[in-house]
Amino acid sequence: MSPITRLSLLIASLCALVSHPLGAEVLLYGKMNVALVYVDQGAGAPPTGGQTTWFRGFGLNDNRAVRPWLLNPFITTPRGPANRLGLEGSKDLGEGIKVLFKVELGFSLADSNNDAFNIKASETLTMRNTYLGLGGTWGRLLLGRQDTPFKSSTAPLDLFINTLGDSASTLGFQNYRLDNAIYYASPSLSGLKLAAAIIPGGGATLPGGINPDASHLAEAFSLSAIYAQGPLYASLAFETTSTALSDPATYGNAASWRKWRLGLGLLDWRGLSVTGMFEHWDHAFWEDDHNADLWQLQLGYRLGRFQLKARMGGNQQGGEYELLAPVCCDLLAEDDFAFQSWALGGDYYFSHQTKLFLVYSANLADPLVQATSGKTYDLLDWHGAQFGISHAF
Repeated sequence: MSPITRLSLLIASLCALVSHPLGAEVLLYGKMNVALVYVDQGAGAPPTGGQTTWFRGFGLNDNRAVRPWLLNPFITTPRGPANRLGLEGSKDLGEGIKVLFKVELGFSLADSNNDAFNIKASETLTMRNTYLGLGGTWGRLLLGRQDTPFKSSTAPLDLFINTLGDSASTLGFQNYRLDNAIYYASPSLSGLKLAAAIIPGGGATLPGGINPDASHLAEAFSLSAIYAQGPLYASLAFETTSTALSDPATYGNAASWRKWRLGLGLLDWRGLSVTGMFEHWDHAFWEDDHNADLWQLQLGYRLGRFQLKARMGGNQQGGEYELLAPVCCDLLAEDDFAFQSWALGGDYYFSHQTKLFLVYSANLADPLVQATSGKTYDLLDWHGAQFGISHAF
C-alpha cells in the first residue's frame, strides 16, 4: 500500500471519528504548504569523500531540506514549511477532569527526499506531537511525544517560522520534539503560564540508538515561563540534556548540555510586530569547553492584506568543535567560530487561513578548516529565495 493510499485511509478514518465523536469533543485540523525554492549553497568546491553533497538550483520544496547534508545541529539548513494533519480532542470525565488526546502526523507534498520524480517512492508519514493525558482547572498533564517547553516558549516570536528564514534552521536555535515526555502546563495566572517536561531516557541516545545507561526518570528536562497580555509577550526557558542521552562512545563523560532562552515581543500592535530572542549554551554538544550565544531581532508590519518583515541574527561559538568527522572531511570549527544570518520577506493574506509568502534568506559563516590539509572551505554559506502558498484548516 502506497503512502498516499495510507494517508487517504487515515483522513477518511479521522473524518469518520469527527462525524461520530462518541461523546468526545474532537477537532480535525491541519496545515499544508508548498513553495518553489532556489538555494545556492556555499562557494567553491567541497572536500571530496563521504556523503557531502553540493547543491545549487531550484526545487519544489515543502518540509524537507533542499540541501541534502548529514548535518550536526548547529550547521544551518534551509528548510520549507512543515505540513501536518491532526486529530485533537477531549472528553469530560466528571468532577472537573477531562481526558485529553492528540494525534498529529507530518507529511510531504513534494521533493521529500530530493527525488523530484519519486523514482524510489520513498514518501513517509512522520509522527509529530502525539499524547494522552488529563486536564482540569489545575492545568494539563500529558504523556507522549511533545514539543519541549523550551521550544514552544518563543514560537509566536518567529515571524519566519517554518520557512527558508526560520530561526532554528538558519541560526541553529535548539528546538526539540521529544518522545517519552511527561509534560505539565499550568492554567493562565493573570497572563502567566508555566510549563515543565521531564524526559525518561528509555535506554536511548538523543541522536538515536541504544544506551543502557539512559535509565533515569529525568535524563533531560525543560522548563518555561511565558507572560502574554495583549500585544506584550515575554518568555524565559531552560533546558538540559544529560550525557546519558548522548552516545558515551563518542562524547565520553562530558557535562550535560545546558541551554537557556529569553524571548521578548510586541505582537501585532497596530500592525507592528517587534521580536527578539537570545539563547545561551553551556557544554554544547556535550563538549566540556564548548559554548555559544545566539541572537535574533525581527520586525514586521502589516497593512491590510500585506505584511512585510525582516530578520537579522548571529551565532557565536566558543571552543573548537569537529564537524562531519564520521562521514567526511575531518572539518573543524575553530575557537570563536561565528556565522550571521538575515532574511527579508512578505506575506499576502487571502484570509486568516490562506496566504502567499515570499522569503529571501542568507547565511554568512566563518570558513571551516580541514584538519589534515589546513585548507578552508565556505561550506556553511548559502543564500536562497522561496515563494509559496500556505493554508491552515
